[in-house]
Amino acid sequence: MVPGMIGRGPSFYFTAAVLTLFHQPARAADESVRLAPSSTWQLDYADDSCRLARQFGEGERKNLLVIERFGPGDPIRVTVSGDTFRRVRSGKEATLRFGPAESEQDVAFMKGDWGGTSALIFTGPLRIAPNTEQEEEAREALEEANQLHLFEPASISPERERAVTFVSVDVSGVPEVVFETGSLGESFAALRKCTDELLTHWGIDVKRHKSLSRKAVPAGSPQKWLTSSDYPSSLLRKGAQGIVHFRLSVDKEGNVDGCHIQRSTRPQGFDDAVCHILARRARFEPALDAEGNPIASYYLDTVRFVIP
Repeated sequence: MVPGMIGRGPSFYFTAAVLTLFHQPARAADESVRLAPSSTWQLDYADDSCRLARQFGEGERKNLLVIERFGPGDPIRVTVSGDTFRRVRSGKEATLRFGPAESEQDVAFMKGDWGGTSALIFTGPLRIAPNTEQEEEAREALEEANQLHLFEPASISPERERAVTFVSVDVSGVPEVVFETGSLGESFAALRKCTDELLTHWGIDVKRHKSLSRKAVPAGSPQKWLTSSDYPSSLLRKGAQGIVHFRLSVDKEGNVDGCHIQRSTRPQGFDDAVCHILARRARFEPALDAEGNPIASYYLDTVRFVIP
């Protein structure tokens, strides 16, 4: 989901854990390529993220499915890679589905490279299910009030995660690809355990954070933290674009006391710009524990560097 653009020319997009839905005709079933697993799930415990990755298919049809989380909660990041996606062009949207029970959702992506093969990097955080009609109405109202960062859809239950048995990707230019994952229940449970361990690594009190009365809330709109003039000039001249997932450490007074790049498509200049600027401009109302006492916490978000 791309809430809005700041200024004209080179642009920045802050993303949130929501989705924008578009109508896209379904592809005929006989055009689908169904891929069975050709490896086990690999769980990577990184310093600032948790990643599930698995190979599907064999030979020319070997593809990789990557599901990442950068903190507790339902939002995930999805990347798919393989020669199957070589002919896909950037600037399109793909239809993603965690089936069979969940609905399709249309998401934007950037074309990239993963281990020497073509990759589709879905640019916004998403969940296994799109927003309900009521959630979309609430999201739109907050967006209109320039408070999109306050949007909180209902949590996805472990039962719904267990019910997922495939992930399908449908994008113009190639057949629909269906990753036959089997139940994602155990895999998502492993992600939850990993993200709890992340908080411990960050110096966060996991137990107190499970019952917060308020998360760390931006004091003002995050949309105003970056302007078009902050686009690194050297990268602008080269026509470079990128996606930067970041984490800000927020102390008990609501000040930023650390910036950490969780994942980036690079170049490094984008990472440096994000942390340098946000460390100076971002301010927060501190997180509060169950008793209303300020507590050290964190804030996660994503910046897209885009040249229209």
